[in-house]
Amino acid sequence: MIIEKPGLLSTIQDLGRNGYKRYGVITSGAMDQLAHRIANMLVLNGEKEETVEMTMIGPEIRFQEDAVIAITGGNLSPSINGHDVKMYRPITVRDGDVLSFGRAVSGIRSYLAVHGGFSIERVMQSGSTYLKAGIGGYKGRALKKGDELRLKKRISLEQKRNLAHPKVAFFRSAGVPSCAKDPSQRSYSACAPRRLRTVHTIASS
Repeated sequence: MIIEKPGLLSTIQDLGRNGYKRYGVITSGAMDQLAHRIANMLVLNGEKEETVEMTMIGPEIRFQEDAVIAITGGNLSPSINGHDVKMYRPITVRDGDVLSFGRAVSGIRSYLAVHGGFSIERVMQSGSTYLKAGIGGYKGRALKKGDELRLKKRISLEQKRNLAHPKVAFFRSAGVPSCAKDPSQRSYSACAPRRLRTVHTIASS
């Protein structure tokens, strides 16, 4: 996926770089770790996969391949191709779709997860961006216009089930029976690859 506009501050984060404080390396990681975890669970990633953390003003991102994404955390008014999309659910995006953000409705940090995760080189066992040290994430810095984030190779749903949090419940989708142009009306079941044709939510305790 290509960063068309970087937003105010968009960085790659995970759950942090633990165990290196004695060497002067801070933990870093997502500021809202619950939102980070939920975003990953919604797209069947392990909770340690990297997400894009977006602050106050979100980026504009053009996808170069079909993908399944989820957006959690603060509501920065996400939209795809000009159509508003809901948060805290899997969303199918197609090659050429543009994800953008508007005004901050609530909160200041939002999280974008993509099924399979991002192809990020980890430093000290973490992909989190540590801006002052210039390590981790995408070249150790905030995302800029023209940056290209490559997605990892997709793996099977069964492998994803083994990574998913035990409180994620899987059930068949019952949505629009076709892949609509308006992303807010797309059926996850109809649009997603066959091995991903499930919708998932946090089960009640």
